[in-house]
Amino acid sequence: MKKIKAVIIGAGDRGFTYADYALKYPLELEIVGVAEPKKDQREKFSKAHKIPKKNQFKDYKEIFKKKRFADLAIITTVDQMHVEPTLLAFKNKYNVLLEKPMASTPKECALLHKEAKKARVFFEICYVLRYSPLFKTIKEIIKSGKIGEIQSIHHIENVHVRHYAHSYVRGNWGNEKESAPMLLAKSCHDIDLFLWLLDDTKAQYVSSFGSLSYYKRKNAPKDSTERCLDGCPKEQDCPFSTKKIYFNEDDKEFTNYLPIAKKNEENVIKLLENSQYGKCVFKCDNDVVDHQVVNLEMTNGATVSFSMCGFASQRTRIMRIAGTKGEIVGDLRKNRIKILYHLDNTCEKIIPGVLPGEHGGGDTGLIRDILFKLRDNQKSSDSFLNSHLICFAAEESRKNKKVIDYKEYRKRYYR
Repeated sequence: MKKIKAVIIGAGDRGFTYADYALKYPLELEIVGVAEPKKDQREKFSKAHKIPKKNQFKDYKEIFKKKRFADLAIITTVDQMHVEPTLLAFKNKYNVLLEKPMASTPKECALLHKEAKKARVFFEICYVLRYSPLFKTIKEIIKSGKIGEIQSIHHIENVHVRHYAHSYVRGNWGNEKESAPMLLAKSCHDIDLFLWLLDDTKAQYVSSFGSLSYYKRKNAPKDSTERCLDGCPKEQDCPFSTKKIYFNEDDKEFTNYLPIAKKNEENVIKLLENSQYGKCVFKCDNDVVDHQVVNLEMTNGATVSFSMCGFASQRTRIMRIAGTKGEIVGDLRKNRIKILYHLDNTCEKIIPGVLPGEHGGGDTGLIRDILFKLRDNQKSSDSFLNSHLICFAAEESRKNKKVIDYKEYRKRYYR
């Protein structure tokens, strides 16, 4: 088996997550270089992967000044910084695995798609949901013909309230100008799922509704302070309190996501006192939606309904697919699938295989599949541009309250 060598550009949470595969399966993947501006993060990452000093870089541009020394560039920088390193990677003939979303504007997405074709390199987006055992199993059921022709898909993404508060109010993805619209940043891989499950059937019409309704200054409790650690009198009754989220002995998840290398109490308090992460959840500079629905009519007549909600008590994705012979119901958190047959009203229950990692094992499945494709010299997918453009079309629909003709919309940016 040929070992794939990779460089990581952006050693944040996602960079660590994907690179972890190399530590678990060292015969398949080796991380041989890293570019990360934060010294602590860079050194921590380099130590974990035994990267020599000569291949540790503060600026990703330095990687591409050297002769190509890896097969794959895994790019996990912040959303607004995806374009330039990806173009440099293409220029230097690196295969590229790029974190979603591929870019923050439709023009940039179209540009990357075109440049990848010109460079003739392997180019994939980190659409991890495709690679989870649950959705891969659903795809196999559809292909088997068990439920007949697909007529309708209804998909719900439940974003846990604390996850929403951490990432989409206080965190990197709370402000559209600094990241991307919520639909693009959080849910473009959900939109991709529909296209993938329907064998890349094209969207015909797109509509969307949603808004930022709750996480706003006008909804702040009376007498609440600007920061949770300022002695806020409402702190005990607030589910979004930073004390509850970042000092929870039973759940360190969001503490682990804070942008500091050493997450001891002193460093966490200092960050909360001096950054957006410590602000009252109603008094940040966030402007992305906290709930949204997207409706698609596909060219084959099937309809798709997607709902993202930032007020969920449990983090999961639930999908219901209605066909002419039966219905599929899948729950990502429970890793359970039901097939309900119309003919005799029977129910078949399926428990998909299990992979470690987030997104129902999709993170692990993604890296495993990409490595296999590279070793086998397979071509990369060609459908990711549509999922991104549909997100932008949905945003135009939401803001202007109109139905978008997707074919005409796509022509604006890609011919």
